[in-house]
Amino acid sequence: MQHRHANMPFHRFRRWNGRYFERHVVTESIRLFHPGGSCPDEKGSVRMHVAHITGIFEVLVYRCRCHRAGVGSERLLPRQLMRHAMVAGTTDNTQISWSFSVAFLDNWLAMTHYSKASMMDFWSATWFNTTGIPPERVRLTQSAYI
Repeated sequence: MQHRHANMPFHRFRRWNGRYFERHVVTESIRLFHPGGSCPDEKGSVRMHVAHITGIFEVLVYRCRCHRAGVGSERLLPRQLMRHAMVAGTTDNTQISWSFSVAFLDNWLAMTHYSKASMMDFWSATWFNTTGIPPERVRLTQSAYI
């Protein structure tokens, strides 16, 4: 299953653990420009949260720094994310910790435009897709705000 879904990092599956079905993520890393392999000039990764229509994922993003990335601004992480249909959550190249898939943004646009859903309703649905728990059932403690 992992082999068949290797190029689909935002897929989830459920696996029986003996008591209930656990949610699992197919992959925990994304390699920009080098699917399935590492960049010859790889110098580390960035831990990033990615919002997609199937939920929120915490992944390691390995960016390309070799000749395939181009020169100058072509090597910046926001440009490389855009080539993979993701939009950086900020324009600061050094502080990117969130990105949003184009499918997520298209879905948000359609939901707010046609169904008049609020941003909170849309985010609640995203939370449910991520955890399987309705947001109203989650109890926040003081430590959740820290």
